[in-house]
Amino acid sequence: MKRALSVVCGAAILAILGFGAWGQDRAEDVTAIVVPIATRETDAFVKAFNQRKVNEIGSHFTSDGDLAFLQGANIEKLNSGLVRGREDVTRDFETFFMLCPNARLTETVRYARLIRPDLLIADVDFEIKGLGDDQGPIEGRAVVIRVLEAGVWKIAAERSFSKTSMPK
Repeated sequence: MKRALSVVCGAAILAILGFGAWGQDRAEDVTAIVVPIATRETDAFVKAFNQRKVNEIGSHFTSDGDLAFLQGANIEKLNSGLVRGREDVTRDFETFFMLCPNARLTETVRYARLIRPDLLIADVDFEIKGLGDDQGPIEGRAVVIRVLEAGVWKIAAERSFSKTSMPK
């Protein structure tokens, strides 16, 4: 079902790209189709995160997908990291959930567009709460690049930037 929907959406996008949209601006029409696709994929990721399904989280990434972050309370105290490959991403989420068992994620797609019919980029606002007594929420924005693999939109790269609260 998911693959069939992706194929239908992909065909619709290609039709709009190729034929225009009956007098409307093509970029707006493509965005109107792409944002719901990005939102659907983002919602599935959030659901897997909030249910602590690390293997399902990993399945959202390409085999060589990577996740990078830059975060801190201020510019002088920035931390960064890069995790490469589905297996390492999965392990890192597993470790994260051991350290923060009550973490809850929310994400909102702010913008999405197609770079090519099989390459999607989205700007996503996110917040992670429930980190622990001495830690406030993590709030930030991510740029998520997805590729269409066998009818499924997979994360090829995610770059997040966030502000963390100062420990109490």
